[in-house]
Amino acid sequence: MARKIKTRTTTRYNYAYSQETEAWIVANSHITSMQAFDEAGNMTAEKTFTREGEASEHNEYVYNDKAQLIEELLYFEGNELAERHIFEYREDGKMAKETITYQDSYSDYVTYLYDDLGNLIERRQQDEDGEVESLEQYEYEGELLKKETVYGSEQEFISEAIHTYDDKKNLIETKSRGKEDHEDVRMVYEYDEKGNRDCAERYNKEGQIMARTTFTFDDKGNVIELFEEDTTTSKTTKMQYDDHDNVLLHEEFNDQEELNHRIERVWDEDGELVESMVYVDRHDQGPDQYYCVKQEFEYYE
Repeated sequence: MARKIKTRTTTRYNYAYSQETEAWIVANSHITSMQAFDEAGNMTAEKTFTREGEASEHNEYVYNDKAQLIEELLYFEGNELAERHIFEYREDGKMAKETITYQDSYSDYVTYLYDDLGNLIERRQQDEDGEVESLEQYEYEGELLKKETVYGSEQEFISEAIHTYDDKKNLIETKSRGKEDHEDVRMVYEYDEKGNRDCAERYNKEGQIMARTTFTFDDKGNVIELFEEDTTTSKTTKMQYDDHDNVLLHEEFNDQEELNHRIERVWDEDGELVESMVYVDRHDQGPDQYYCVKQEFEYYE
């Protein structure tokens, strides 16, 4: 049985290359974040820190006896409350209402509507005076999302996306449009015989292909290579996994097959990520980066 995490502390160690020793040495380090959890595994607090070690922001979370998030508190630097979110739920556990109170004590209200299948069909955010600030509407065919539309205040159109599926319920096309021409995009997806999405293509309003990503999988369905290309360049990402399907090695190469960056990861026996060694090659456009991100845990007894 996995141990129950009480706290998680993330620290970044920055390395510098020593000409004297011809090796990378630790130049400095700082805690980047701290998280606390209850015995049910719910995150109860999260803090982020600047490079100087000062707390920049922190959040607190409160749950009910059903492990549902019922309150979220967002603080600025100096423990100044910025926002308070209160969540209410339906009997089936789905979100019903959210109340957002800001620093000036003014509030917004978010309501959620569902169809008979439990699909979210509307998210409406309005202010204390009942003025709608944003509206999201969703249409389905069974459980498949077919259309999503977003409006701003005064019913101003923001964006729309229409989805098409094949007879296996795989998403094969999404047509998106917004207020600007460059937001009109068509995405086309292809799948292999096992149902893995092995190709994604992006087209502009004129029907010209702008980008393509192809995926290669291992026997377990893990992505081991992806090739991304657009109208100007391309890059290749390769990944290696352990026996538990955790990514051990992540490497990205440019169109000249030169290494862009490498991430080597270490996982513990509970499947928690404990260390990431990151190397970034800037190809003479600046100093290369080499740093390590470590996570340390405190457990419940």
